Amino acid sequence: MATAEVTILGAGVFGLSIAFCCSLRGARVRVIDPAGVGAGASGGFVGALAPHTPDLWLPKKQFQLESLLYSRSFWPEVEANSGILTGFANHGRLQPINEERLVPLALSRISDAEQNWGDKAEWQVVSASQAGDWAPPSSTGQLIYDTLSAHIHPLKATRALARAVENLGGVITPAGARQGAIIDARGWQGLIEISKTLGQEFGNGVKGQAALLDFNSPGKPQLFSDGLHVVPHLDGTVGIGSTSERYFKSPIKNDEQRLNWLKLKAISIKSHHDIVFEETAIHFNWKDTIDFEKIKNQKPNQHKGHCGMIYTDCGILGNGDFTICAWLDVYGDGKVGNVFKNTPKEMLLLREKIIDDQNNGIFNNICKYCKFYVPANLEKADQAGTI
Repeated sequence: MATAEVTILGAGVFGLSIAFCCSLRGARVRVIDPAGVGAGASGGFVGALAPHTPDLWLPKKQFQLESLLYSRSFWPEVEANSGILTGFANHGRLQPINEERLVPLALSRISDAEQNWGDKAEWQVVSASQAGDWAPPSSTGQLIYDTLSAHIHPLKATRALARAVENLGGVITPAGARQGAIIDARGWQGLIEISKTLGQEFGNGVKGQAALLDFNSPGKPQLFSDGLHVVPHLDGTVGIGSTSERYFKSPIKNDEQRLNWLKLKAISIKSHHDIVFEETAIHFNWKDTIDFEKIKNQKPNQHKGHCGMIYTDCGILGNGDFTICAWLDVYGDGKVGNVFKNTPKEMLLLREKIIDDQNNGIFNNICKYCKFYVPANLEKADQAGTI
């Protein structure tokens, strides 16, 4: 290439998008990234493109609106110039409303969307029944549905951008001279360097966890439920993920607690014909509240029916073990398998057997002494305590 008119540092979605737009306008573009195309978060699985709420309007929200609207023509143009599908779809998003006090607030935002989004997108409040079997659980039976949200397949989209840039005469290289206008698009690493240069924090990265599932549901709206993004891609996969760490030592080592939570949710998805999100918490603090030696000296309890402490699906521990109960996962006695060794079907069948046994009055030793026992037909929210 002759001398570059624009040099872009970073071959993620941000850098490549700038390179694509500059190339369309006839600029000579060089993209430099030692790690290659989409090596960071841009090569991930989720790809949710979603707005903030339409009320309390700010310039940032206006910018976001314009970006999301522009995506409707931007990604098809990338596909046309690259010959590669990006996974872009504008299928909206569903979010549960889990508190009655939030229903009026959600309804009030309908008019905010009309004013600030105009006729380009809608904010609706719908019943969960309207969304069918794809609806996330909602305590109020109500969901928010917006038509502004869209999604891409990040890995495919970055590859498509790279091909389009090269087809338009741009160069993507692991090293090269910084010439012309220089744009730093290196993600969180670039932000750290800029912060050092400025002598103050200019910004940083947020580390997340994600998983890609083989679950064919193209055309469905994305979900945002319980802090988790669920994106049904057009290729028959579903990306799930969530950001979790603003400050981190390693960008590549997993946050085990968040990763295990994602694995647990993945089991829920792969174990059913439809997506099921239940409140299946992971408890790390129970060991400090239970005196097991004291329990062993007590007379066994006369339980009737299976315990309401049993997880809706299974609880996962850091080593991959699956347990049936928040209480039992402290000692591992409720183990029904391991995510690395057993299939979801095997574990869920064993869980059903344990429930059947308890319904027939058969409890294992720890269950006989458990003071957290709650009949399954009672609320489970307030049974925690100390012994």
